[in-house]
Amino acid sequence: MRIFHKHKIENYGIKGKNLLTDKTILITGVTGGIGRALIKLFVSHGAKVIGVARNPEKIEKLRKEVIDLHPEAKMDFVRCELSSIGEIKKCVTKITEKISCLDILINNAGGYFSKRYTTEDGYELTFALNYLSPFILTNLLLPVIKKSKEGKILNITSIEEKHGKLRFNDLQGKKFYFGLRAYAQSKLALVMFTRELAEKLKNTTVKVNAIHPGIVKTNIAHESLSIQSIAYRFLKYTIAIPPERAAEYILFALTDKHFSEMTGAYIKKRKLANPNPISGDKSLREKLWNISLELSKLRNK
Repeated sequence: MRIFHKHKIENYGIKGKNLLTDKTILITGVTGGIGRALIKLFVSHGAKVIGVARNPEKIEKLRKEVIDLHPEAKMDFVRCELSSIGEIKKCVTKITEKISCLDILINNAGGYFSKRYTTEDGYELTFALNYLSPFILTNLLLPVIKKSKEGKILNITSIEEKHGKLRFNDLQGKKFYFGLRAYAQSKLALVMFTRELAEKLKNTTVKVNAIHPGIVKTNIAHESLSIQSIAYRFLKYTIAIPPERAAEYILFALTDKHFSEMTGAYIKKRKLANPNPISGDKSLREKLWNISLELSKLRNK
């Protein structure tokens, strides 16, 4: 198994059909943006997909859309509020009742919030949804992922992780909150989690990587008219790529032979890239991991 080290990879295209036949894949945040595009693309390549989302009406609408496009699609859905620790644990119970082995987990759900909100657990929403949720879900699903011959975990991050800083004295933004700062911190934390988990699983067959698929046209940052949100929406409608293109980059990262043995990698579109240097600090990664165990009540896991 190869832990990521910097080197160049050519920009290969996606080749082949039914690249995911017999694979069971779980995707979070499937009712919009990248998640919606992923589920349509993956079922077209023969995968059995389990989609996780919170809105039952949107789930049913998506189910009908996928069936119209792919009548033989193999898919299931689990409703879950991913900002809630209790909901995540219930979600995992439902999932493990449906499957005994999970080949691929894609932590895609996330959000940007210009104002500070708190979850039912008392945590800042950006941190809880973008980082703590994938941390909890992944750890709880590891037993079924390890049963796959080539289990893969792919965390969807953002180029904003490069601007992120971990403020351990104010991870929840109680002292000061700024939407973009909270978002960047959460995405950096996700990359740090990726690298630390890859290290912890290096003696297993499970690969863990992070990908920034580009600035994508999604509904993120649409909830307000703040300067932050308006600026982000401007980028989305000028240089952003459609979700379908982002989904293709993600499929490439999962199936291309150049990535098959990599773990702990940071992928930008179709190439390896250097993540925020902070993510290379082992002591900071371990500190974040231990704090996350306490916050998520997984200390004994």
